Amino acid sequence: MGIKKTGCIIAIKEGMLDRYIELHQNQPDEIRNLMKACGFRKCEIFVKEIAGTTYLFQYNEFDGDDAPLYNSPAYKEWLRVTGECQQPLPGETFWQDLLQVYALTPEETEG
Repeated sequence: MGIKKTGCIIAIKEGMLDRYIELHQNQPDEIRNLMKACGFRKCEIFVKEIAGTTYLFQYNEFDGDDAPLYNSPAYKEWLRVTGECQQPLPGETFWQDLLQVYALTPEETEG
């Protein structure tokens, strides 16, 4: 299986951005280790305010099976705690996947 790249978006509840950042700055090692064990090579979260709403944009690269991660009690608790800071998009219940429309690959930048 090759590297899977994903992007997703969710809003942050008003007044909860600092708490969300603090949670990630103090993320338990167990969560990082679970992600690594499931093949995550990269997980990045970006923040941007647009028209008065603050959004989180997440980018992931992994080459494993993420099912054990989502079935882990520790990760479920992590999602619960961080989820208290999040506001799903209207009509949704969780992060929403983004459609990738362009990628500059390393092969294109060499030579």
